[in-house]
Amino acid sequence: MGSNWNRDFVMTDNHDDSWSIDITYAEGDQFKFRFNGAWEYQYGMWNNEEPFAEYKTIDASMIAATTDENPTYGLADGTSGQPNCNIALPEAGAYTLKLFTFGEHAGDLYVTKK
Repeated sequence: MGSNWNRDFVMTDNHDDSWSIDITYAEGDQFKFRFNGAWEYQYGMWNNEEPFAEYKTIDASMIAATTDENPTYGLADGTSGQPNCNIALPEAGAYTLKLFTFGEHAGDLYVTKK
C-alpha cells in the first residue's frame, strides 16, 4: 500500500452499505478501516488476546473461500468497544477490499486477490 498511518485511502461508495478499494499490498503492511479521517468509527481484526496483539493476519484459506455470499472475515467495530487490532494479509499482491459498514452485514470484509 506504500503508506504510513498518517495517510488515508479513499474508498468507493457502492451504495449498498459497503465501500471498496483496489490496493497493492506489500509484505509487512498492516491496515485498519476508519471513517472521515478519525478513529471514532473504525474496524479491525477481532483481538481478545493477552497481551494485546498489534496485528492479525487473515488466513489465505479464508480469502480463497470468499464468494459474494461468503465474507472473508467479520471485523470488530472498535467504536462499540469490541477489541480490535491491525489487519495483515498473508502475501503481497493486488487485492480488492470490500467492507460493509451498516445494516445486517456491518463489519463483513470481502478480500479478493486479483
